[in-house]
Amino acid sequence: MISKQMGRWRPGGAPADNWERLGPVAAGGSVFDLAALATPRFTHIWAATSCGVFRYRGQAKWERHLAGLSTPLISSLHVASGGTLLAGGMNGEIFRSLNGGDSWERATLLHAADLAPVTCLASSPAFDRDGTALAGTEGGGVWRTEDAGRRWLPANFGLVDQSVQALLCSTNWAKQEIVLAGTSEGLFRSTNGGRAWREVDWPFPDLAISALATDVTDATSEACYAGTEEGLVYGSSDLGRTWKRLGQPSAGSPVNALYGVPGASTPTLLAGTTEGIFLSEDGGTTWRLVCSEVGAVLSLAGAGPLVVAGSYDSGVWQSDDGGRTWRSVSEGLAARGLAKLLTGESSFFALGPNEGVWRSRDQGHTWQKIDALAAHLPLSTFAAAQGEEGEVLLASSVMSGLLRSTDGGTHWQVVQEGCDILAILAAPGGPGDRRAWAATAEGQVLFSGDLGATWAQLSADAEGERALLLAASPHLSDDNTLILGTATEVGWRKQPTVHVWRSTDGGRNWKKILDQPASATWLDAALPPAPGRKPYDAAYFATETQCLRPLSGGRDVWVGSQVSADGPNILALAMDGAPNHGGALYAATSGGIFRSLDGGRTWQPFGGEVKAGSYVSVSVGPAEDGRRALYALELGGTLWRLLLG
Repeated sequence: MISKQMGRWRPGGAPADNWERLGPVAAGGSVFDLAALATPRFTHIWAATSCGVFRYRGQAKWERHLAGLSTPLISSLHVASGGTLLAGGMNGEIFRSLNGGDSWERATLLHAADLAPVTCLASSPAFDRDGTALAGTEGGGVWRTEDAGRRWLPANFGLVDQSVQALLCSTNWAKQEIVLAGTSEGLFRSTNGGRAWREVDWPFPDLAISALATDVTDATSEACYAGTEEGLVYGSSDLGRTWKRLGQPSAGSPVNALYGVPGASTPTLLAGTTEGIFLSEDGGTTWRLVCSEVGAVLSLAGAGPLVVAGSYDSGVWQSDDGGRTWRSVSEGLAARGLAKLLTGESSFFALGPNEGVWRSRDQGHTWQKIDALAAHLPLSTFAAAQGEEGEVLLASSVMSGLLRSTDGGTHWQVVQEGCDILAILAAPGGPGDRRAWAATAEGQVLFSGDLGATWAQLSADAEGERALLLAASPHLSDDNTLILGTATEVGWRKQPTVHVWRSTDGGRNWKKILDQPASATWLDAALPPAPGRKPYDAAYFATETQCLRPLSGGRDVWVGSQVSADGPNILALAMDGAPNHGGALYAATSGGIFRSLDGGRTWQPFGGEVKAGSYVSVSVGPAEDGRRALYALELGGTLWRLLLG
């Protein structure tokens, strides 16, 4: 299965100087929120992504600083007066930074029960003096702080709809502490800084408010704007008491973001929609499309005439003239949701559930996307093999089923419908092997004797458990042994557990050989040669913070250990030679790359730079001139290489 969720996530170091940075597989990615701050020398821009917070340094230079973040999944971002940065996570946690995002500290959420994803952040214009800010969540209402983001308390009195999608603080805070909250069912207003709320007498019922913005035309006048998921824009000239309908940027396209451009001669407003960026220079009455190349826009922010837009998939775009013209500034931004790296002899593949599959034919130097899979996203897993018909590609689509291609990914055929396949093992015996196995979300194992063209159910011994992994013994032709990893909940307390199963008859019958309590949703393995050991029990496994090594002299006994005292998540394993016979074992973790030279007993960081780095996949593969190399895929999609031997 491709998807890997972060549990005890900790940022680590980038590879040391003897590693070669091959660059991002593809620049850009989805940017959920943006923040901008103008200083005398430079306008700082920060981007919230599923790979952490990035800061733009100009000239195609994006820096990621993860220190202090307990999750890279950042869904909202805000810069308050005085320069304090606030960030909200998809796991419901809130963070603040006092040094421009170089490091972060996690806030305390008092009286927290079940945390909900943070969808939006706003602050008092006098934040540097009163420390007041608010955070909206998806299902958890509003949180409020009065100590500059250290501690937060729920502030939901009167807020009957707690799916908050947008927040807006009035710029005239000293006169009255007006806050607006847009929710999935309407608009709420507070006159006491967000302590209590009252639903606005909204003349347009049942509209989900997805965006809020303000435009200060002079010292005494402040216009407010609201955008809806139905694609409509409304305006208020009395701080949100009453509203009127304005023009519609794009028919049927949701308004995901609004931004009032300050300092314009006429009320100027930008709207980010799924069709691009629209501009209004008459206060929202009429609109024109100014940038369609950006695609779907998720966020807008700015400082003066400089405006930035965060997009779905295409990164960050910038306007220097108040939104009239736009250019991409995504070069150097690595915020892709890539989760797995495959290094074959003829092609490398990098893949992610919503990113699809990217291919390199030159050992990772350049990459091309397999565009024909875009219609089948999201993907669950992928495999490549060499058959009589040439290269065979197999991809499991959540929507379409199991897909097969024999022409390099140009065309795909659905070969298995009606089951969610999460793991594929194709041609483990190498070129000429026509066998393939697949495991589903319900624990069934399927078999194909024609390299994925047709399939039949082989076993249901693990029925009811979610497949995580399929692997083959390195002596498959001799011992006929396969390994299956699954996840389930055990006992009346529903303890999340990872199971490892073994089959010695090619997948017909399975025996459970390992129970590992873990809340992780991933399992990886390295299977070194172990001639004569029957049944085969020499595999290494990685899940959550544990590397499970086979106990020497034991039968079906594994010992778990962490790669460091910090206990980072171990997301992938790779080996160079037999780990117990002079070979090396490598681990890609949320705390960096680690290496073991004693069969997994002890580990050392295989890097050392202080740059932030978290790694999702590691693999040994070919390099130029017949050499081998260790490849490491960093969170966000940057690929590193270290030549071996």
